[in-house]
Amino acid sequence: MTCSGAAPEPIVECHPDACELLHHEKMLVRELEHRTLNSLQIIASMISIKARTVHSEEARRHLEDIRQRVLSVATMQRHLHVSGVGKSVEMAPYLMQLCESLTRSMIESRGPVSLVVQAAGALPTKQAESIGLIVTELVINALKHAFPDNRSGEIRISCAADANGWRLSVSDNGVGRQEDDTAHVGTGTRIIALLAHALDARIETSSAQPGTTVSVIRAAADPSGAIDAAT
Repeated sequence: MTCSGAAPEPIVECHPDACELLHHEKMLVRELEHRTLNSLQIIASMISIKARTVHSEEARRHLEDIRQRVLSVATMQRHLHVSGVGKSVEMAPYLMQLCESLTRSMIESRGPVSLVVQAAGALPTKQAESIGLIVTELVINALKHAFPDNRSGEIRISCAADANGWRLSVSDNGVGRQEDDTAHVGTGTRIIALLAHALDARIETSSAQPGTTVSVIRAAADPSGAIDAAT
């Protein structure tokens, strides 16, 4: 039965050969994603093994940083695979899963630092992926510089996304920026800058009293937009 005045919806039939080809392509994509995730896990394990064999503490730290980046990419790819390629990604569960992975791999073994996530809205897959990489780099930077001597603290990740754009902020209540921080730009800072540039976003850094807040913002041209007004 159809509603009065409404034409019946056309019935679209899939040719058996075309349906089989589409199903085969989807299976190949799933297999490729599965192999990619397995490869990332293997690479992370190999880096971890190598880190235990080196004698230089600096080299060990660099290898550990690389391992965390590989694991974060694996976590993001797993979540994006579940969300569906080409679809928008809900930021709250996405960032929560990422931070759970960072907690297991980076925080539980070093000291009492907690990650807190507050997020709302959804973003396209590519933007969400880049934001996940930025969060990883900012968390790594905070753990390396904000909490010396294994002191306790909190890193808070907030993300708000709507029609006006989005705003990502990562704050810590650590020791704050040191006077010579601007004299040395590390790999993580360069990665964040490149990702922000690719997203057409700007970076703002401020004192959180105590600690530091880094915000990455992509907003509409109108300065009265909800994202620019967010805290």
